[in-house]
Amino acid sequence: MDIHLSLQIGPLEAEITADSEEDYEKELVQLMDFIQRREEQLSTLSQLSVQSAVPTEDSGQSGSERLDDNQKVDTESEEEETEDAASTGYTGPLSSLLRKVDVSLRDVSEVIDIDPGLEEPPLILTNTEQLGETVKDQQLTGSLLLLCAWKECYDESPVMVSDLKDALEHSGVSTNNLYQMYDYSVANQSLRQSGNGRGTKVRLTRVGEREAFERIEQISE
Repeated sequence: MDIHLSLQIGPLEAEITADSEEDYEKELVQLMDFIQRREEQLSTLSQLSVQSAVPTEDSGQSGSERLDDNQKVDTESEEEETEDAASTGYTGPLSSLLRKVDVSLRDVSEVIDIDPGLEEPPLILTNTEQLGETVKDQQLTGSLLLLCAWKECYDESPVMVSDLKDALEHSGVSTNNLYQMYDYSVANQSLRQSGNGRGTKVRLTRVGEREAFERIEQISE
């Protein structure tokens, strides 16, 4: 008598074929012995087969589609960051300045640091080499940016020369022989001093304001 039996135990499929009941029992005993010795391996295979059958969140989306989605998100983020103050509704300290320069909020924030509470003076964040090739150039450009920030963001003008000097130093700009900066014809057109001694103040002229806006745009490029 032929005996044929098919079994499925977890991921394992087995068939037993025997000519007699005695042979069938031997085959069955050998199969059970094999299963007991391979119990741990069969358990691992069973878990893997179950996990592979569960669809992932991205199962219906190809790799290229996911990449396109990520690129789309990055692009949208960049577009949001570069929108001007009017479209974003930004009303912070830099809002007045942003209305007068063709530069994004993010780019301006990388050039000039403004204390949100307006308690600390403005600082220049950009590398001093971007302010000019010589110390005089750096002093003049730094002064234009800081005085512009004071006027547009703090509503302060004129500013004490001593405060301007401190802000330049904290921004990493040398203030050695700062008075020589005014020897430049550009400085004479852009800056106006008033008062004497320690009470001397300085402000931007209209030419100086336009020059400051242009410098901010150039540095932000």
